[in-house]
Amino acid sequence: ITTVISPVFETIHEYLLSNKWEKALHLCRFVENPKVWAMLTVLAIQNMNVEVAEAGLKACRLVDKLFHLQYIKSLKNEKVKHHHNSDWQLHNFKLTNSG
Repeated sequence: ITTVISPVFETIHEYLLSNKWEKALHLCRFVENPKVWAMLTVLAIQNMNVEVAEAGLKACRLVDKLFHLQYIKSLKNEKVKHHHNSDWQLHNFKLTNSG
């Protein structure tokens, strides 16, 4: 089976391997592709990069998940925040807009 994969995905993956989140974010904003945003958002959540996850959730128009992430971010108690973050990170959700 032969398939063509956009070089954008590989470039973003290389940026993230080099911990260049801002460059990956800039590229996503430039290409404006929902699948690229979804990939970056999932990887940001897995790596607990809150700022990039927020940008990705906004771009994917996942307002409910964005509000939940902002709620977690606003918590003062670090143990509670970590618990909510871990639960949220492990929670199996789809990066689709249900509305």
